[in-house]
Amino acid sequence: MNIKKTIAGISALSWLISSGAFTAMNAFAADAAEYRTGQITAHLYSEDNLRDIECRYYNDMPNVPYIKLSDYYSC
Repeated sequence: MNIKKTIAGISALSWLISSGAFTAMNAFAADAAEYRTGQITAHLYSEDNLRDIECRYYNDMPNVPYIKLSDYYSC
């Protein structure tokens, strides 16, 4: 019985992750909203290891940077 709950939990979690990733990837595909591009500095595991990442700032939420999923995974 615990195995069925575990499998159901993993299945639900994988569905949530995949739908969230699909939504994040569609944010860059939908160019109907106005945005500006910019650079942010990411700290990778320490303050000495820095990397600049390109991001978008949409006009409806100008203080929230949106980063491509592929850029996030490459860090």
